[in-house]
Amino acid sequence: MGEIDLIVWKDGATHFVEVKTRRSLEFGYPEESISPTKLRKLTRTIEVYLGNASDRPRNYQVDALAILILDGKAPEFHYVEHIL
Repeated sequence: MGEIDLIVWKDGATHFVEVKTRRSLEFGYPEESISPTKLRKLTRTIEVYLGNASDRPRNYQVDALAILILDGKAPEFHYVEHIL
């Protein structure tokens, strides 16, 4: 059905994290590749996961981790909270 890249528990909340990596800016920044279609699939996958979780979290959010790796530079990490 779909995949959840990371599930993180922080400060009493469950964070479902979509991870996107790019090695160039030819098609924009990594977070720009998270399409409405991807968000719908991610939402359905989270709903399935939560429906089956024995300890269903009460407080959760959907975030993104964008990783940009350009030749000759240190990787850049950009964490975006509440993408949904």
